[in-house]
Amino acid sequence: MTPYATLETVLRQQLLPPGSPGYATATETFFASPGRVPLAAVRPTSAEEVAVVVRETHHHGVPLTVRSGGHTPRAIADGSVTLDTRKLNALHMDPKGRIGTAGGGVLAGDYNAAAHQHELSTGFGDSPTVGIAGLTLGGGLGFLSRRDGLTIDNLRSADLVLADGSLVTASHEEHPELFWALRGGGGNFGVVTQLRYDLRPAGTITGGLLGFNADPDLLVAVTAAVAAAPRELGAMLNLMIVPPIPWIPEEIHGTLALMLFLCHSGSARDAEKVFAGLRALGQPIIDTVTQKPYPEMVEGPPAAPEKPRVAVSSGFISSIDRAWAASAIDAVETSAIELASIQLRFMGGAIAEVPPQGTAFAYRHHQASVAVVAGTYDPAKADEGAAWATRARSALGLTGLYGNFLGDRLTGDDVTNAFPGETLPRLREVKRRYDPDNVFFSNLNIDPA
Repeated sequence: MTPYATLETVLRQQLLPPGSPGYATATETFFASPGRVPLAAVRPTSAEEVAVVVRETHHHGVPLTVRSGGHTPRAIADGSVTLDTRKLNALHMDPKGRIGTAGGGVLAGDYNAAAHQHELSTGFGDSPTVGIAGLTLGGGLGFLSRRDGLTIDNLRSADLVLADGSLVTASHEEHPELFWALRGGGGNFGVVTQLRYDLRPAGTITGGLLGFNADPDLLVAVTAAVAAAPRELGAMLNLMIVPPIPWIPEEIHGTLALMLFLCHSGSARDAEKVFAGLRALGQPIIDTVTQKPYPEMVEGPPAAPEKPRVAVSSGFISSIDRAWAASAIDAVETSAIELASIQLRFMGGAIAEVPPQGTAFAYRHHQASVAVVAGTYDPAKADEGAAWATRARSALGLTGLYGNFLGDRLTGDDVTNAFPGETLPRLREVKRRYDPDNVFFSNLNIDPA
């Protein structure tokens, strides 16, 4: 019996061959992924069904990929079976115990909305459509991270299906070495079916967009001000040519700008002091900062009618001086790619208080994570965009690689950069124990050999 016949017998309507209703949705990604055509998709509704999929595909030698939010093109692969986890979407909030429990297919926006009913949350980056499982496994850096730590620092335990189909729980008490590896080592070790997180206060925050005309001195001043700010301030800086977005004033469309996305999770009085200092650094060209419910801070823009092709090159920076700022501005200003940007997600605070070897996320003592992003709607420019992102990363002298910002073309050097020092050998030992046949390969892959 073929694996498809076996899966069809066990899962019935959950198996989706090409052309069937639901196949396109189950195998879509957030950005365009040309050339990737999965053989089939599966949408299990329980951990037990996930185990069947893992066992049967492995037994018959069929490649398997795992998809939830689909923000990485590696969520699908040509000739593979896509395991779409989005029906594993149960949510339970325990406000008294401050624990949030979520299925492995839950999206950040849905978790935020459920937790906000109790004026609580867990930090999950800056997009509502990202899958919390994938984001967590890579580290999780967002607007609450300087105050509360990375997402992995708020993870209590994870249930997952291993390569042999067995179901385990990983925590500080159970499978502790696997738990260490899951926190930053990516999707190398199993299919996460449920996660339990610490819940933190996050009701009404002060935040929004503060934009300035791009200038090297101003970029240095802004980054220094964020680094010196109380840890209640979370910030992402996007250096970009302002696109023609309706809610952004038309007069700044096409200008090179520093777009600061800011979230202060402390008191309104403390927030006003911080924002007054930031506004005083220059003349804002856009200012939408106001008090709002925390979920509105991570709503994200409306979906574009067409998906761009996106190349990403990432790393970390320890300090930002004028020469670095000038290089970043020049890179964006001279790019021929229409959606070229350099994004900084600021670190420090609680992130740096966890020892580097406390989790598999090893780059805790840097000022910012940097993502060089090249997006284009023109297929003929896709290679040019990837080349620009690589050149810009080199010009900026970035260190390492952030596992949640992966390009489509990965190398062995990327794995070494993501997991420096003793981190990679330790991860390989965990991989050999829990996935010796490299069943879970479509990620920043740690080869057990």
